Amino acid sequence: MNGEEEMAAEAARAHDYFPADIRIPKLYATENTPDPMVMVKLFAPVGAATWYFTEYDPEQDLGFGWVDLGNGTPELGYTSIAELRAIRLMGGHVRIERDLYWTPRPLSEVKRLSEG
Repeated sequence: MNGEEEMAAEAARAHDYFPADIRIPKLYATENTPDPMVMVKLFAPVGAATWYFTEYDPEQDLGFGWVDLGNGTPELGYTSIAELRAIRLMGGHVRIERDLYWTPRPLSEVKRLSEG
């Protein structure tokens, strides 16, 4: 594989938000868990918006987790994954991506880092 093919393959992986090898709980599965694990991190490569998901329902294409849009008011909530997939930035050339190097960690740690 040449350099361009490797870059294209990595970009495809970055746009596969919830691949089968990531075992993320279904919606509501962790609602009684005091400190659920954040399994997936999505981010806008240009800007500060970041989504940290603890749960996901593929049938509804809906995720739940910590959302930090970079405006100083991060919060827990539901996010339409279809809407994230549709976002195009920088004239349509940049999309929301999954952090390929993310290591799952407790939500409390993500919140602490996010709230500074």
